[in-house]
Amino acid sequence: TLEYHSSVGGYCASFRRQGYVFDAAAHCLSSVANDRTPVGKLFSRLGLDLEFLPSGAQNLHMRGTRYVWRYDAEHLRSILKDSFPSEGPQIDAFFATARKIFLGYSSKGLGSPICARYQHATYQELLNEFFKSRELTALLSFTWSFAGLPPDKISAIAMSILFHELFNNRVCQIKGGTQQLSNRLAEKTRQYGGRVATKTMVAKILMEDRTAVGVETEGGERLRAEHVISNCDAKQTFGRLIDEGSMNG
Repeated sequence: TLEYHSSVGGYCASFRRQGYVFDAAAHCLSSVANDRTPVGKLFSRLGLDLEFLPSGAQNLHMRGTRYVWRYDAEHLRSILKDSFPSEGPQIDAFFATARKIFLGYSSKGLGSPICARYQHATYQELLNEFFKSRELTALLSFTWSFAGLPPDKISAIAMSILFHELFNNRVCQIKGGTQQLSNRLAEKTRQYGGRVATKTMVAKILMEDRTAVGVETEGGERLRAEHVISNCDAKQTFGRLIDEGSMNG
């Protein structure tokens, strides 16, 4: 594992200021504390020795009204139905559809009937199918900041999966900040014979016959590997780290 920064972490990094711990990016995680989920089972198997804390209440202020809820599907449903009583049946229908999309994608991907129906729809189009209130659709869209695209740009399937994950799979925070997760994973890597190097810039991904076979660091060290995983974005990976000619057959 090669990390350009002085400590491992990436999006799961924390820093301290005046006695407080701040998460630089990711601050809450779903599924990790639920040993019935694939991620939860993996965390349990790795024995990362992390302490999970329940995520705090969410506060949204809109047009003079304050909405407060927890990351719990039934609690959110109750808050929304109390605030928008005329939309109660549609709220139930939306929650049911989001769950069907999640389960359908988990079992058959886009081959499931429900995902085939919404595979070209945006999340905003999905919301508009159920609700008339713009305020209600805005409230159900606040999680788009986790995904990076607004409701009229992001996939209905992607947001339904995110929605279900956040409100059904026990969102929590890690005591001491998400940096603790990165630190524990680095410790496990070393424990199993891996190498973790910080302050190390990767200059290029080595290619042979259109296959990644290793990396070369900025200092000129070449490291070969059976598998190469780039944690950079696509632009960095294919535009800077891989020579354009090496991808041509």
